[in-house]
Amino acid sequence: MILCGSPHPFFDRKTSIVSKYISELDDCEKLFIPMCDDCLGHWYLCVIDFKNSHIQILNSLRLKSRDEFWFKSVKTVVEFCQTFFKLYDMGKDVF
Repeated sequence: MILCGSPHPFFDRKTSIVSKYISELDDCEKLFIPMCDDCLGHWYLCVIDFKNSHIQILNSLRLKSRDEFWFKSVKTVVEFCQTFFKLYDMGKDVF
């Protein structure tokens, strides 16, 4: 039995969906990522500013007991973005 085409059509479809939006992200100056703290049911915003090379956490709730959690969560998301950008050769550098 001979199979033609990709053995993993899901990954081909996923790659084509991602590549559809890559050019839009290449022109992006800021990336806004809404985040939720499930313990509190509270939303906050991570802003990655590519133009000025910095990251902001916009949060209306100040709780010293949750600050470290929020910082670590944002760090995890930013590291994922960095990996994603390298994987798809986007030229974006978060750090």
